[in-house]
Amino acid sequence: MTTETTPDVVYENTIDGGTWHMMVTRIKPYQGQLVVTHVETGRTILDRPVPMSYDAIFGPDHADLENWQLLTLGAIDSQDQA
Repeated sequence: MTTETTPDVVYENTIDGGTWHMMVTRIKPYQGQLVVTHVETGRTILDRPVPMSYDAIFGPDHADLENWQLLTLGAIDSQDQA
């Protein structure tokens, strides 16, 4: 019997009218993985570990959300300038 594990999604959202998808999954206690992809092409423009305050037990902390959104917008903006 094969068992697949589903990543623990802490937060996800789309940006820029649904053009970009951002998702943070738990990779270990107090740490997540932020991945930003282009929805149509599936191209990943950001894939990096990020901290999670309080282990995000009840959902992401406001400061974490702000940090993840700034990282995401920075990655998207760098694509627009390329």
